[in-house]
Amino acid sequence: MTTLASPRISYDELGSGGPALLFLPGWCGGREVCSPICCPRVAQSRRAVALDWRGHGQSERSDSDFGTAELVADALGVIDRLGLGADRSRRAVTPAGSPSSCGAASARRACPASRSSTG
Repeated sequence: MTTLASPRISYDELGSGGPALLFLPGWCGGREVCSPICCPRVAQSRRAVALDWRGHGQSERSDSDFGTAELVADALGVIDRLGLGADRSRRAVTPAGSPSSCGAASARRACPASRSSTG
């Protein structure tokens, strides 16, 4: 487990190669839904990352409300920390459960690589 500061976002990272798969759990779910099966299997051929949303799992809890914008910022923080945003060969693909699909789509639109290239 690794954490990203402010707020502390916990994530697991396995494997190497790209593009990486960034697993985003559904609402009220944690990375444990992806980490035991998906991440090790994916990590055999590429990089796999699974995160705990803020306020979930081992990520930092908050006394204030948060919504999609904050979750997108958390996902982008992990993408930036791991260098998965700008370099086309290290891009991230974001499989997401239906409740987190809005966050995944928003993160994709906000990622620098999505604005500078296609496909």
